[in-house]
Amino acid sequence: MLDTVGTALMPMTLGFLMRGDRVWLGLKKKKVAAGFLNGAGGKIDPGYTELSCLKKEIFDEWGVTIRAGTAQKMGVVDFYNEQEDGSSLDVRVHVYTISEWHGEPKESDEMGAPVPYHLNQVPYDQMMIGDRPWVQWVLFGKRVRAVVRYKTDKTLVSAVQPRVLTNKDLNLLRHTA
Repeated sequence: MLDTVGTALMPMTLGFLMRGDRVWLGLKKKKVAAGFLNGAGGKIDPGYTELSCLKKEIFDEWGVTIRAGTAQKMGVVDFYNEQEDGSSLDVRVHVYTISEWHGEPKESDEMGAPVPYHLNQVPYDQMMIGDRPWVQWVLFGKRVRAVVRYKTDKTLVSAVQPRVLTNKDLNLLRHTA
């Protein structure tokens, strides 16, 4: 089952900068994914839409401005992260690819220097284990839905096999901008 009923999930965004056959990835420096390769993104604060949050986070973390109309929603991934105190940090990540931007991606306080990887040479082994299958699908143009659960030490508890979304699932991909 891909949806957990009755659980409030913190809304977040994640964006992958892509041009041609390249994707820019950087090492997260903070929070749950610290030390692992990823795209840029963050929490959707009150007053922000998915897209306005994505634009803000991409600018804050990599210093580039997304060109209008070039962010494409590619999926939704729910993460359940056990915390040291026994609580759980539960988030719903709205995943985008971005095909055009202004500026050159650069390192920030939250993200390491972005590196452009050829799509056939992405080091998935440097990503969190639960991200590896669905990120690969997204980078190759598949729209996905997945659920991932981690223990406090970032080891995988379980992952629902990501699935490619069909036309019936498109309501999951509607953004609020």
